[in-house]
Amino acid sequence: MPVVEAEISSDEWGDSLSGYAPVIDHQGKHVALVGIDGDAQAIRQMKRQVFVVALGLCLIATTLVGIAGFFVGRQVREPLVRVIDAASAITAGHLETRVGLQRRDEFGILGEHFDDMARAPGAGPDTRNVRPLRQRRRGEARSQRAEGARMGGEVREVTVLFSDLRGYSTISETLSPTETVEFLNEYLSTMNAEIDKEGGCIIEFLGDAILAVFGAPGELEGHPERAVRCAMAMRAGLAVFNNV
Repeated sequence: MPVVEAEISSDEWGDSLSGYAPVIDHQGKHVALVGIDGDAQAIRQMKRQVFVVALGLCLIATTLVGIAGFFVGRQVREPLVRVIDAASAITAGHLETRVGLQRRDEFGILGEHFDDMARAPGAGPDTRNVRPLRQRRRGEARSQRAEGARMGGEVREVTVLFSDLRGYSTISETLSPTETVEFLNEYLSTMNAEIDKEGGCIIEFLGDAILAVFGAPGELEGHPERAVRCAMAMRAGLAVFNNV
């Protein structure tokens, strides 16, 4: 069988790596032996060339992986930072904060759901079934004011605000049920925002009518002036609403 020496040998011809193979005739007899001596220096040179090429390919691959990792990391880091910053702003009370990621991947979905949670009522069609944080904050504030009221009732001076839409019955007769509900939702959301600004508490919605109180269940300094300012702001908001 052919044999290749594993070790480099030295003789008067220099360093070499030898290999041998038998010559077999047509009858299967070994009639000769062929030997080949390879120049060890050339072999070493080939090894160095292979090593240099392999090292170069390794460096190129490492560089390409590093560049790809940089861009991938940048694509991941930027949306994460925006979500973290938006969450910190929401925690600080800035409920108008939005992530606004215009992406079609998982980060885009995350940003969309985040914005839906923070979006105020009536701000857009993507609110879905998520209860907005602004609405939660109002509910928590009202609960805290309610907890401040003493059990058993108490005597307190308050200001009551009552508003009613003029000609609502006539207006509703010209609208479909769906249009009426959309009309009321937009109108009540606009009025509700003005009442919240002045610290009022909505007691009841009666169709198009709103009953709100200033000064209960929690203490509210200057509640008469607040109620008047609220009524004027509601009137101004109604004018804008009518123009729209």
